[in-house]
Amino acid sequence: MATLEWKKLLCTKRERESKSGSSINPVRNEFEADYDRIVGSSSVRRLQDKAQVFPLQQNDVARTRLTHSMEVSALARSLGKAVGRRLEEKEIFQDREQTEKLSALLQVAGLIHDLGNPPFGHYGETVIRDWFGKWFSGEAMLSEERNSLSEQQKNDFIYFDGNVQNLRIVTKLQVQNDNKGANFTYGTLATIMKYPWSSESRPKGKIKFGYFESEQELAEAVRREIGLEAGVRHPATYLLEAADDIIYICDDIEDGTKKGYIEWEKEFETLYQKAEKGSYGEEIEKLLINVKRKNENVDSRMHDKEQVIAYVRNFRNMVQSFLFKKVVDQFMNQYERIMSNDPKADVEELLSVERAFVKDLKNITARQCFSSDEVLNLELTGDKVISTLLDVFVRTLTEHDGHELSDTRTYAGKIFRKISRNFIYIAESKINDSNYVGNLYSEDLINKLSVYDRLHLVVDYVSGMTDSYAVKVYQELTAMKQSWKESVGSMIMDALHDYFISRPQLRELYDLLEQVGYIYLIGGVLREYKDHECIINLRDIDITIDVQSEQKWQNFLQNYHVEINRFGGLKILIDDTEVDVWRIENTWAYRKGKVVAIDKVESLPKTVFLNMDGIVYDCKRNVWLDREYENAMKTKMLDVVLDDNPQMELNLLRAMVLRKKYNMVYSQRLKDVFRKAMSYEMDYAELEKVLSREQIRRYKKEMLSEEEIKDEILTIFK
Repeated sequence: MATLEWKKLLCTKRERESKSGSSINPVRNEFEADYDRIVGSSSVRRLQDKAQVFPLQQNDVARTRLTHSMEVSALARSLGKAVGRRLEEKEIFQDREQTEKLSALLQVAGLIHDLGNPPFGHYGETVIRDWFGKWFSGEAMLSEERNSLSEQQKNDFIYFDGNVQNLRIVTKLQVQNDNKGANFTYGTLATIMKYPWSSESRPKGKIKFGYFESEQELAEAVRREIGLEAGVRHPATYLLEAADDIIYICDDIEDGTKKGYIEWEKEFETLYQKAEKGSYGEEIEKLLINVKRKNENVDSRMHDKEQVIAYVRNFRNMVQSFLFKKVVDQFMNQYERIMSNDPKADVEELLSVERAFVKDLKNITARQCFSSDEVLNLELTGDKVISTLLDVFVRTLTEHDGHELSDTRTYAGKIFRKISRNFIYIAESKINDSNYVGNLYSEDLINKLSVYDRLHLVVDYVSGMTDSYAVKVYQELTAMKQSWKESVGSMIMDALHDYFISRPQLRELYDLLEQVGYIYLIGGVLREYKDHECIINLRDIDITIDVQSEQKWQNFLQNYHVEINRFGGLKILIDDTEVDVWRIENTWAYRKGKVVAIDKVESLPKTVFLNMDGIVYDCKRNVWLDREYENAMKTKMLDVVLDDNPQMELNLLRAMVLRKKYNMVYSQRLKDVFRKAMSYEMDYAELEKVLSREQIRRYKKEMLSEEEIKDEILTIFK
């Protein structure tokens, strides 16, 4: 394989030919043109409202992602200049112009290296990865959606990383004139690909990767043009990574000291003592001696706290200078391996020569800062905010078609319009159809977006948010939650609202029913809440309604496709949930005269077959009617409430499932009812088959094995 050549590595080719670079401004080179076109962009400006380590504050104590990026850019530029001068001395660089190009290349790469980071620091990346890991493996994702994505497409989100999103931003999302993004030079694009492989071709044991499938064609074209073999980094990438490490290692310590989390004098003394014992080598020992001498010059008239800050700043400046020189030396020492274009060349990180010292510096921040309440609260906030945003936007975009998403009268349409028009333009731009020019919200055009495109659209939007904007959107989406709390004052309603956030059609149905009359929740949804103190996953929701407006009831019926369930109620399938609705007077036990009640609401728990179903929540009065249920849970005995019921096989199956789930025993009365109603109708083998079929029909999966059903039958009938 051919070794790398700087003529190609400093490649100025762009995806779209540009006339705004050095051709019309000979004073600057093409990499300086890259810097000039991005430095004032919205993508860079957003970094000022993204946390580095500590939450953003009104004062200037801690660094933001923007100030961090500016410092990395400055140091990377200097590294490029220092290495370039060394290459000039060896006559590898033929002139000063190549040094200036390398320096400018690293300056722009340093500025943009964190553009793809989501809100709430690096923990935001973890939240996105975890969310998609659960989504792709969970039942919430429809099978056709899962099957429409390749493994690489799934991995793009399961292993999401800000570095990968960074490439997508500068090549697409930072729209200037078209869908080519900032249209950077190939040299810049190659440098910011820290991990030169796709999510599918990651080396064993690696999580990080360099480009999404959506940018793979361009990434491969860039690497091909520059002459990089598979798995080989651009040499400037090593310098960029070292600049990032040098800056954050020392800056995090300075910020932690300013915030009061790091007792710097104590930590420095520990480092000094280790150096004296030879833990780091002579050069580090000499460095720390010089830091100590420098600190002796700090004016003693300064406030004690300001003196400590001066000490840590001296340490930061001197350590950064020391590591800077080490990185340049290490780059030159490994130069032949770096330029070999061999993925097996075993190039060491440029800071590895001082590995023990650097590790101890990182540990100071990890011990003192990352576990602080301030940082943990930031991460908890980030988890809740980002997870909720993904819940809402992913479900909305993947479960609704173009008709709903293009219509702002619908909840889905309102959610879709919150996404940046530029992002929608990028998602739709690959659809080559002149019929839709200028109409981003065309129903047909939206329908042509694949699931992969829609997931990118959501992640582009969410990961591009600043910390404060993410919180703002979260608060907007959950604004109704507070009004519900104030109006009903109930934790069950709070939990139901949380469940509805990612199921807008279900929420809309509930709101319409609330206009029709008084709502009473019964059965499974309430047990789910009692079990978990939240509502996680529902197969169905049972609602009884006391209609107050017949006209609104008729209007409600016209809005939905309604079927009749086995008990004469209405069955509506919406947002992957079956909703069964009964008018209170049409409750089977009332209609058939099985229960005669003066107060139909108070008597609802007496209309059910099993005591575990004797649980009702009166949404109007915020009252639980759950005596039957609570007694069952207390005694752990499954019993009969109303023994007359037209669906005895279903009740038998449900009794078996509930007994197993809650570790209960059958009452003798319950056994007698089943024996009387069913023993003469079929033999046990036939009953096993009936119940096996019934569980698949009702639960859509096997709740009990054939052996378990057989054992339950024997327990009841013999």
